[in-house]
Amino acid sequence: MDLMPRRGSRAQSIRLRRAAMAAVASLLHLGMCWLAYLMGFMQLGLAGMLLMSAAVVPHMPENGAIVNMASVAARHGGGGGSVVYAASKGAVLTMTRGMAKEFARGKIRVNCVSPGLIATRFHDLFSTPEGRAATVAETPLQREGTPEDVADAVAFLASDAASFITGESIEINGGLWFV
Repeated sequence: MDLMPRRGSRAQSIRLRRAAMAAVASLLHLGMCWLAYLMGFMQLGLAGMLLMSAAVVPHMPENGAIVNMASVAARHGGGGGSVVYAASKGAVLTMTRGMAKEFARGKIRVNCVSPGLIATRFHDLFSTPEGRAATVAETPLQREGTPEDVADAVAFLASDAASFITGESIEINGGLWFV
């Protein structure tokens, strides 16, 4: 999504391909387009979550489950340049709790997962090996998480084994951050 006009207009063009791209942009370098950046990010992260929920909830059976994706950044503010990403993920946590209350009448559970450092292509491209190693060194389980770690937590929250859990976030960070 383009938030500003393209070249020739003297305005920066910011293209958001994924919500995680905020981790590589610093508000200090955004100049006057920070508000457009913030609004685009919130639209991408929150409006998408709400629109998807609004589309599926009327068709969900009782005991259905929605699992949203937050981040450990929601708890600690994120790394350098990721304040907007962290804020959007904080909003996901709050909206998950609110949606859990709203959808409980229909016997639909709403939870989220909050991953920390997960070994993904994003981190291969945008995180330094030194930064990753430092995070692993601080992590009690002494490793990066895997996409399978996240998928297993999502599968649990969507399963009948979590039938009395709603409005919660599972922190998937190897013990780096406790709530």
